[in-house]
Amino acid sequence: MVADLFVKRYNTSMIRLAKYTKELDRLAKLELDEEADREFDRVCAELIGIDFGDLYDADVKRIETIVPSPGIAAGVCRSLGYDIIVSGTETVMHWYGFSVLIVAKSEGIVPSDPALRAERRRAIEADDLLHVDDEDDEV
Repeated sequence: MVADLFVKRYNTSMIRLAKYTKELDRLAKLELDEEADREFDRVCAELIGIDFGDLYDADVKRIETIVPSPGIAAGVCRSLGYDIIVSGTETVMHWYGFSVLIVAKSEGIVPSDPALRAERRRAIEADDLLHVDDEDDEV
């Protein structure tokens, strides 16, 4: 019985991002930046369930130290059930963004409750506005 629980708990399937990023690659090659950004957001929403609007700048800065390079990010993401490798050592387009969001999700930074998530997003937007005002004062 315990052995069955162990197998069920750790028998997860790997999500291979390369299967979902073909359109993102195409748009990036055509230098359609706005369309590529929207496609990135769509893939993140579908596969990870969060986007950068769910994270404070401090969250991103802390997490980027966990995934500072493509090789390290690939290993960290793999340990969390996401494969960001396309072939050999080549990573998917926007590996950095994907890896930051994957780590954020795994750490439970973003609440799963819709009301709490909306509240967090409003707080982040307010914080961003405050920082923009601070930056304007420095200029």
